[in-house]
Amino acid sequence: MVNNQDIRVSIIIPTYNREEILPQTVDLILEENFPDCEIILIHQRPRRSEQFQEFLKRVETRIRYLVVGWASVPRACNFGAKKACGEIILMLDDDIIPYPNLVPAHLKNYEDPEIGAVAGKILIPHPVKFPEHVGRIGGLGPKHETFISSKRQYVETGGGGNMSFRRSVFEKVGGFDTNFIQNAHRFESDFCYRLRKLGYLIMYDPEAVIQHLESKRGGIRSWKKEATFSSSFFRNEMLFYLKNKPDGWVGRYLWLDFSQRVPSRNLKIFFWRSWAFLCGILWGAWIYLTRYKFASFLKKKSSKN
Repeated sequence: MVNNQDIRVSIIIPTYNREEILPQTVDLILEENFPDCEIILIHQRPRRSEQFQEFLKRVETRIRYLVVGWASVPRACNFGAKKACGEIILMLDDDIIPYPNLVPAHLKNYEDPEIGAVAGKILIPHPVKFPEHVGRIGGLGPKHETFISSKRQYVETGGGGNMSFRRSVFEKVGGFDTNFIQNAHRFESDFCYRLRKLGYLIMYDPEAVIQHLESKRGGIRSWKKEATFSSSFFRNEMLFYLKNKPDGWVGRYLWLDFSQRVPSRNLKIFFWRSWAFLCGILWGAWIYLTRYKFASFLKKKSSKN
């Protein structure tokens, strides 16, 4: 393990129910032998099979292995950031293949003091609707028309599976909001919005590449096989909107969200998605009112007294 004083980058990998594929991810990162790096593995509610125990013995001198008794992506990332020694923190998914230039590609962007975070490129194993347009936030979510994934440029948000930031900036922002639960949809976008409100920039660098394997088990899939079946997905979507208010009136935002995610030719699926949408939107609005607006009101009232 690298001496604490020599560590420049802390690679943090939160993991949950992925003990089969996680060793492959860690081994691939170790094989790259990135200089001046530490690897922090945050294991949420581990089962630790015999094979996984053998893996831990094999790498125990090369990683920091931390166990927690809860399951929350934002909370695990915050926990890892508090334990990190590096001035730059790099968050990676637990089911990836890192490209050789990953860490240097992230680091070179921090020569500019105005950059607070770097979003890397994430390759996925299946075709998507907008294969070259991902990464901005508009009236609904991804705003595709002004972003090309092969071009280095400033962006509004990034994917938490391949995103880095200055540790000092992370602390100023207050870390990730743990009110984004289960699949934690939008927790990275919420963090990025708060970071940019402090005046920092986010750079997207297409040379910082990972291949996301999208494991069928574990991680966010521990809650729902399809995110759009989950009321927590829409809850998180609504909470993000009310907290940050991206472009677009709330009615338009909700309509776009419904029209893009809910429709199905299967009436049963359409019914359950519609029900999840309604419950999630109301749930998200309730969380926002009780944990943000009401808390802000009480804080102002107490300060006057």
